[in-house]
Amino acid sequence: EALQDLQNDLILQHQTEKTKLLRDLEERMTREKDAALEGMRSKLAADVLLLKQQHQHELDEILSTFEGISLEEVDSNRTTIQEQEVQLNCYKRAQRKLEEELRALMNELSCHKTALKQ
Repeated sequence: EALQDLQNDLILQHQTEKTKLLRDLEERMTREKDAALEGMRSKLAADVLLLKQQHQHELDEILSTFEGISLEEVDSNRTTIQEQEVQLNCYKRAQRKLEEELRALMNELSCHKTALKQ
């Protein structure tokens, strides 16, 4: 009986340690994921702001030189703006994808938490 009690204690201790390690790992992964996502969000926000500023600068340039501007220059500027709008849309899609990945990770984390509780 003492051997059985010792064995049960060891099993319980092992399960407790395993649960703690899993919880610690889950917390570390969550922190790392959150930090990585925040870094990506910050970079995307900075890139979007830069693109907006570039658009405004180009618009200001076009307006200030409108009187003497040639049709070729207008077309060139229009093409540049369109290319930057495409790039901005790519950044927006990337941000939406990151948000979807974050939701998926949060769902996965919730599943892990549920599994740990059981």
